[in-house]
Amino acid sequence: MTIFEKIKNYQYVSPTNLEEFWTVVTGLTGIFGIILVVAQLAYVSIQLRRARRQFELSQAGETSRIFFDVMDRWSIQYENRCKLLAKPAVTADQLRDTFGSDPSALLADDTWQTEIRPLLNFFEFLGVLISNDKLNQAEVVERIFTLVTVDNYPNQNYEKENGTLYAHLTPYLIYLRSPDYSGYRPDIYEYYDGKGALIDRYIAYQKSKTTAQKANITEAAT
Repeated sequence: MTIFEKIKNYQYVSPTNLEEFWTVVTGLTGIFGIILVVAQLAYVSIQLRRARRQFELSQAGETSRIFFDVMDRWSIQYENRCKLLAKPAVTADQLRDTFGSDPSALLADDTWQTEIRPLLNFFEFLGVLISNDKLNQAEVVERIFTLVTVDNYPNQNYEKENGTLYAHLTPYLIYLRSPDYSGYRPDIYEYYDGKGALIDRYIAYQKSKTTAQKANITEAAT
């Protein structure tokens, strides 16, 4: 007689069969417990996949929003960039002769407020953006540098001091940072041209792109 037949015939009511009965019950309970645990793990796995997918979608949405924001800002500042490059670059000494040793006179100047400061603020914004660990990924940086021309370097001579735009902006930074000119802000716009900041990252990107292009040309020629 099988176990289920014994249960059906109430044979486990007798004291002699109680031990076997509880053994069966314990076994069935263990099986159902395992099934329950497996079901719970499956449910948790599904929920984790859904949460991960939602997170990826939210991250993609956030990244897209940032790119659109960068494009909007760059379209506004590109005109300022072209205007600035059309002028002769000033020197820090010329700024000192014009504004003296008090930076407040420069900060009130129309050229600073309408052309120089907006450009520096934009590039500082980019520098802060790519320094963010959550966005500091090669593909994100590449997309930003594809959208924005941080600077131009003649003859692919990628040195910070030779940047055509940097040559126009750096005198203002020297003037504002130098203790000889009252040392307005020694750390101002460091995310723009500080060590390992925006310009250094952009130069490294341009060098890697040039190296890849040369490799492709060499490979195509062989």
